Amino acid sequence: MAAAVPITVEASAVQAASSVAAISAVAEVSDAHLVLLGEGGLRPALEQQARDLHVADRVHFLPAVPPSDVVGYASSATIAVAPGQPVSLSYTWSLPNKLFESMAAGLPVVASDLPEVRRVLTEEQAGIVVDAAQPAAIAGAIRELLADPMRAAELGANGRR
Repeated sequence: MAAAVPITVEASAVQAASSVAAISAVAEVSDAHLVLLGEGGLRPALEQQARDLHVADRVHFLPAVPPSDVVGYASSATIAVAPGQPVSLSYTWSLPNKLFESMAAGLPVVASDLPEVRRVLTEEQAGIVVDAAQPAAIAGAIRELLADPMRAAELGANGRR
C-alpha cells in the first residue's frame, strides 16, 4: 500500500452489521482502504462481500491485538469508522471502546448516530455522526473528511483532548 492511500479502520471484533456497513462504504470511496482489526466467525462472509464488491484488494483483515496495542494500530489510519448498529437497547445506548480508542489515536471518527455516541462526538467535536445503516452516508462522511484534511485533523485533535 502506498503511504498516500487513505486508510480507515474499524477496531473491533469482526461483526456482521458494522463490518458489512464499513465494507460497503469503502466500496464507494475510490482509493480508500479499510482495515478490520479483530477476530470473528463472520470473516469468510465478509471476505466474500469484499470480493463481490470488487474491493478485496482494499479490505484488510488483521488479527486481534492486545487491548493495550489497539490505539497504536489505529493511529496509523487516517479516519476511524464505528458504524455500530442499534440491534438492541444495549447497543443503542452503549459507548463502544472503539470510539474512545479511535479518539485516543487522534483520528476523526465517522460513527453511528446513536444517542450516547452522538453526545460524545458532538460535545468533543471529534467526528461526524451518520445513519450507519446507510453505507452511502458513511462513505459521504469519509469523502468529506478526506476532502478537508484541516477539518479532519482538527476533529482528531479534539478527540485526544
